Amino acid sequence: MTEPITPHLTPEQIEALQLGAGKHDPNDPNPCLLEAESIFAGEPFSDTPKCVDPVLAAFGRAWNDLLPAAERQQLKRYTGKMAGTNRGPALSAKRSFIALDWLWRIHAPLWFSEVPELAEHAAKLRAMAPITAELGEAERAATIALVGEAARAAWAARAAWDAMAARAARAAWAAWDAWAAWDAWAARDAWAARDAWAARDARDAWAAWDARDTTSNAALTAAFEAAKGCATYEEARAKADAVFEKHRAAVREQLHALFTDMINAELREMDSGDAE
Repeated sequence: MTEPITPHLTPEQIEALQLGAGKHDPNDPNPCLLEAESIFAGEPFSDTPKCVDPVLAAFGRAWNDLLPAAERQQLKRYTGKMAGTNRGPALSAKRSFIALDWLWRIHAPLWFSEVPELAEHAAKLRAMAPITAELGEAERAATIALVGEAARAAWAARAAWDAMAARAARAAWAAWDAWAAWDAWAARDAWAARDAWAARDARDAWAAWDARDTTSNAALTAAFEAAKGCATYEEARAKADAVFEKHRAAVREQLHALFTDMINAELREMDSGDAE
């Protein structure tokens, strides 16, 4: 059974923290989210505390570093909630599949639905059965096929507008770069756990279709769809930015819900007394 964690930070001390980006010295007053968790758990100061599931740790490090300083402070709510989650590879795999399920069934369709010719793929992705470690071979193959079909459609759309509309293409790329500098490399945030995945079938699914590219291509295509036909670069950029801003609040809420679901994940077949 997992040993209980004795808190080394009070709620008041957590609230007073000012989280910073990147790695820090133990004397730095602005630790990152995972370094704060190591303090809470009484472990040696580190952004890889042993008591935290490596999937959650990878997600948390990426999310912490991508957020602007003011919004990063919202992550303090998770300090103390990750300690004691490192309970073995089976639970790590379950958490990874929760992230993958969100990435393919919720996040990617957000962008596909902005482009008329990709709306069908958005509907297919949303209609897929939940993606879990328990999927059988046939279901897993069907999932990969649908994601691959969507990926090819996004690539085809991008290839068409890259060649035809330079102004809109530049505006879309610039808008994506600005968006990605904030909190909306959400697909990459979720997939930051890839190196910690313990489930072979999850790695195989990822090798078959790179969902990060699927999502980014869909987002870029959505920005182009908004920007195409504009008379000036400034107008194109404004419309490309607007399509990202339209979904900013929803993506933020989704990320918090996703991370909470990953933290609270439990294996159905594991009694709490059997945790490693």
